[in-house]
Amino acid sequence: MFKLKNYTVFFSKYKKKLINYFLFKYLSRYKNIILFNAAGYNNIGDDIIAFYLKKRFEKKSSIFNIDFNNLEKVKNNLRKLQLIPINIEDVNNFYKKNTLIICGGGTIINPLVFTNDYYLEKIKKFQEEGFKVVFLGIEATGFDNKNLAKNVFLKSLFIGVRNIQTKKLILNLYNKNGKKPLIFITYDLVEHINFKKSRNEDIKEKIAGICISPKIKINQEKIKLIIDKLINKKYIVEFFSFCNHTTYPPENDLDTAKIIKEKYFKKNTKVKIFDLVNINDTINHLDNYSLIITTRLHTTIIAHIKEIPVYNINWEDKCKNYCFNNNLFNGNIDDLLKRINQL
Repeated sequence: MFKLKNYTVFFSKYKKKLINYFLFKYLSRYKNIILFNAAGYNNIGDDIIAFYLKKRFEKKSSIFNIDFNNLEKVKNNLRKLQLIPINIEDVNNFYKKNTLIICGGGTIINPLVFTNDYYLEKIKKFQEEGFKVVFLGIEATGFDNKNLAKNVFLKSLFIGVRNIQTKKLILNLYNKNGKKPLIFITYDLVEHINFKKSRNEDIKEKIAGICISPKIKINQEKIKLIIDKLINKKYIVEFFSFCNHTTYPPENDLDTAKIIKEKYFKKNTKVKIFDLVNINDTINHLDNYSLIITTRLHTTIIAHIKEIPVYNINWEDKCKNYCFNNNLFNGNIDDLLKRINQL
């Protein structure tokens, strides 16, 4: 910990103690916790954090989840997570002093995704009504409406900050405005969850798991080369998904996988697809892999916790920074091809 003129910053070596303190001492003050994230939409990262918070606070707090799009389509998933689904318009029915709003568990505030400031406007209204807001995951650079972002951030508390630029932006913002916040600089709450490794000893083959977001414009020919090299090294290759949004926004990690399978490996039994997305099955299934190749942050974090060798394809700063901090591979496809050659 160190102090500068207008703020106190806690760095990573203190983070476990501070995160535990924050979760038990600060969050448990609140009778109601409203999650402003994508839990219930088959996004494993958001679902994990929602489930984790529910387990931590089920005896002290009620956990609600705001609907993004169509509540009817996610109600069953939210109930499986033991969350109470609510419409965004119903937030003001809660008693402000007993209610905390948590944004994220994913990157809720990201100008590259939400360019119309819709979510910032909503959060600002919650703050104006007297609700306390905490960010779990944030990449906050390049907003068109900088005054709106400033007003929201100056009234917020941050746990997860996912890139250096955002950290600088937040600290400079508080410094310029004479505020003295307590800021917890950690990377992602998933880092603080214990995932047990339970490899099925009956599995004798070497299996390489691949999870690629459809957002990334990846060179399919080079993915084919990687798969060919893995097969030559006696691996079975299996595509899996950490995200399968069936509502908004539509996104399925297996979209690219199915194209590659159909195009290059239609009759090859060494290339498979694991087509299932839910917390328990997907996370337990990771234990079957001898190595994992992914573009996803939470896949990378969980693989690392489970001590499964993981290679992250460079796409977003949040992945690059996490890999750098933990001495994990992060590079482009050509870098990955070289690394596969070394196996």
